[in-house]
Amino acid sequence: MVIRGIRITLLFTLLVSFCGYWYYTHSPRQNWKISVDAQLSGCVLAANGLVCFGTYSGILYGIERASGQKKWQLKLPTAPLSSPLVAGGDFIYCVGGGRHLYAVDTNTGKVVWKFVSTSSMLPSVLYRTTLIFADGVFLRGCDRESGQLLWSLGLGQSRAPQQPTVADDTLYVGFTGAVASSDSPAKAAQAEQFLQGGILTVDLLGRQVGWIQDLPGNTVRKPPAVTTETVSCLAVDRYANTQIHTMERATGRTRWKRPASSTPPLAHGDRVYYSDLERNGLRVSVYALDAMDGGMVWRRSLSGFMSIGTPTFSTPSVVDGRVYLGINDTLYVLDAEDGQDRWRFQIKGEGRIHLAPAVEKGTAYFASSRGFLYAVRVPR
Repeated sequence: MVIRGIRITLLFTLLVSFCGYWYYTHSPRQNWKISVDAQLSGCVLAANGLVCFGTYSGILYGIERASGQKKWQLKLPTAPLSSPLVAGGDFIYCVGGGRHLYAVDTNTGKVVWKFVSTSSMLPSVLYRTTLIFADGVFLRGCDRESGQLLWSLGLGQSRAPQQPTVADDTLYVGFTGAVASSDSPAKAAQAEQFLQGGILTVDLLGRQVGWIQDLPGNTVRKPPAVTTETVSCLAVDRYANTQIHTMERATGRTRWKRPASSTPPLAHGDRVYYSDLERNGLRVSVYALDAMDGGMVWRRSLSGFMSIGTPTFSTPSVVDGRVYLGINDTLYVLDAEDGQDRWRFQIKGEGRIHLAPAVEKGTAYFASSRGFLYAVRVPR
């Protein structure tokens, strides 16, 4: 009887330990939370052991990823700081005030170099050792270590490039512009102006413009989403109507179109993901589409717990087979394959999650509209 009792006790102990271990590894857990007393101007960036972000007041922060302790804080003279931040080597790069590009050392929090423009600059992308950014009607490339300007590529007065996307050795760039609706110069002065935008490619090896796809009556201001075979962009007309426009990556030929909201598409594998407000204005749907034909793979209808009024929601991000999306005060995590719930994390009474999280080494980092920054362990 004694031996039997010992066995039962051991089995019970093992069962409790297993349940505790399973709960620990399969449930989200907040590692830390800090208040930054400012509203973030864009998504956070996890790089070089830090969580970095900028604010509308022009302050750039470097937070220790493991502890949540502030490593450095840099006040830049130009605000706000644009999103996203870009990491390369020991540096992060940000645009401040629309005309200043800064390189900041993540070890010291000091400005290493800056590039000043007389035009409107947009956030950059990194290609090998070159930092590429839109500057007025030019695309420019500078050395990421020194800031030395290496090349400039003009697209003409009718095309203003936006934030680009790099895939392999090709740059995919949306553009905007204004074209008169009359061919007569006399009438053009009084004619209504309409939007003339589209998307184009640049061969980065030869720095030559490839195909150009004009989308009359629309602008493309968000970075294109690139898969193996396609490139998708969010096109916006003069009435703020939006649609996802998808083209063949090799030729620019249109593959499919689909109405969408203001959140740009995100490419992952052979799928395109995006979030959209439903017609009733009370819930948010997350979509996964086949990148080649736009066919629906899955759709999930979600609502945060703060359900009064129109929901606030972020652009989705996809990391390690999971879709991360903030809706009101809840971070939702879905399976990227079938859209099923993996887990949720709620920030009760601490604002709304309106920016896509950064996920790095098993931890999700995200901010709330009330100036809190969170680090939440990602369950297995």
